[in-house]
Amino acid sequence: MSKTYYDYAEVDWEQKFLDLDTGVRMAYYECGPKDGKTVLLIHGVTDGCVAWAQIAPVLEKAGCHCYIVEYRGNGMTDKPDMGPFGYTGELLAGDIIDFIEKLDLQEIHVVGHSFGSLITQILAVKIPQRCADYVLIDTAVDCRNNPVLLSVRNGDGGGFKGLDHYPDGLPDSFLQEWTAMGNESKAFRAAALEHVRQMPMVSWKNLMDGLLQFNSTDFIGDIHGDVLVLWGTEDDIFPKADQDQVKAGLTGCNVKYVDVDGASHNGFWDSMAMAETYAGHILDFIEKSRETV
Repeated sequence: MSKTYYDYAEVDWEQKFLDLDTGVRMAYYECGPKDGKTVLLIHGVTDGCVAWAQIAPVLEKAGCHCYIVEYRGNGMTDKPDMGPFGYTGELLAGDIIDFIEKLDLQEIHVVGHSFGSLITQILAVKIPQRCADYVLIDTAVDCRNNPVLLSVRNGDGGGFKGLDHYPDGLPDSFLQEWTAMGNESKAFRAAALEHVRQMPMVSWKNLMDGLLQFNSTDFIGDIHGDVLVLWGTEDDIFPKADQDQVKAGLTGCNVKYVDVDGASHNGFWDSMAMAETYAGHILDFIEKSRETV
C-alpha cells in the first residue's frame, strides 16, 4: 500500500471518524490530555490535518486537548460533489457544528486558519454558547473578488489554465508551488505536498467555488467575546487591505491584533520557530482570556 499524506507527517495522533447528520463522514484527530483545555483546530482550504503538525504538539505539551478536524473535501473526510455552489463556509460550518454537538464539546478555544478562520467567524455567531474564544489566523471578510483565488479557479493568464482545464489532476509544478515553504522539516514539507497530490479535482473545485462565495460583511460585527487576529505581514492571499476590512468589521468583540513580521499566508509553516511563535501567541491568548472569565 502506498503512503498517505498522514504517513509523512510524523505525528502521533489518534485518528477517528464521525458520521455526521449532514451526510458526511468526517475524519478527525485528537492529541493531548483529556482533561486539558479544549482546542479546535480548523485548517486552510486544501491543508488537511497536516497544517497543524507542528503547532498541535506545542499546544499538547502545554496541556491542551486538541481536536484536529478535516472538513469535507480534505484528507480522509468525504468529498461529495455539491455542484456550482461548492463547499461554502456555511456548509462546512454546518458539518463542524454537528461534529461539536455530537461530541458535546464545551468551552472550545476555536483556532482557524485562512478558510478555517472564515468558518470560525460563522461558528462565532452560530454557536457562541459552546465557544470560549476565537483565534483568526490570516482571515478576511470578502473573498468574492480575491485575485489569487480567482487565478487558481480560472487560470492566471499564463502557464496555469485554471481548475477546469485539468480534469485528470493538477500539474505537479502547480502543487509544488502551492505548498512551497521554507520549513526545515523534510517530513512536514512532504506531508503538505502529498496531501494536495492526493486531493481529487472534485475537492479543488468545490473548495474554491465555496471559498470564492464567502462574504461576512453582514455578520462579522455580530461576533462577540474574545478574539485574537494573527496576520503575517507577507500574506499575499489576504493582504493588508483585507486586514483593514477585518478591523473595520470586528466592532462587537474584545479583539487583539498581532502582526507577525515577515510571515507568509501560511506563516506557521515557514519554520519550526515560526510554528512555536504562533503557538505561543495562541497559548498566551487562551490563558489571558480564561483569566477574564
